[in-house]
Amino acid sequence: MKKILLSQRLIQNPSYPEIREALDIQWGAFLSKCGLLPIALSFKAPLDEYFRLIKPDGVLLTGGNDLASLNPTDPLCKMRDEFESRLIEIAVKSKIPLLGVCRGAQMVAHFFGSTFKKRDGHVGINHRVRFQGRGIFEANYSQKTLVNSYHGFCIQSTGKELLTEGIVETDQTVEAFSHKSLPIFGMMWHPERVDPFLVSDISFFKKIFKA
Repeated sequence: MKKILLSQRLIQNPSYPEIREALDIQWGAFLSKCGLLPIALSFKAPLDEYFRLIKPDGVLLTGGNDLASLNPTDPLCKMRDEFESRLIEIAVKSKIPLLGVCRGAQMVAHFFGSTFKKRDGHVGINHRVRFQGRGIFEANYSQKTLVNSYHGFCIQSTGKELLTEGIVETDQTVEAFSHKSLPIFGMMWHPERVDPFLVSDISFFKKIFKA
């Protein structure tokens, strides 16, 4: 199996001073279906050692938390931004495949200079995404695909180094993108929250991580 490093969400324990790292167990089930072995990253462990010792085949930035620029009062958002920025920098330097999901996609988009806007109608609903651009998303998904949605902030436009590959039909916000020259991608829906898992999502993960 290919080895994939995963970032985790940060949660402040309300009853005593402890910050917890958390990851939906469905990621393990989904990635296993894709022929991928998930390895969760700890924020306080030396990041370089993960890459030196494990030699991962890819990086996945998962959901949870907001970007610090969208929620500046939460220190956990800033902490996660800094950690995931380093992951993106390593992916850019090493040209290792990297995928951002929901918050992870927003982090990648932010890193490459995209813009955001808060919108209603994107939390806890399904909506149709129209794929375009003749990229890896359009090659793998049907032209109009129904996806889930759990985010209040949307990607309004992508930075100049990114290619917009999927947009929401109703408001034209960005749901999928890729980097123009590097194996870096973003999707705003959660493939791990679908039951049963979609064949198209599994196929997409297999392609970008070469599983």
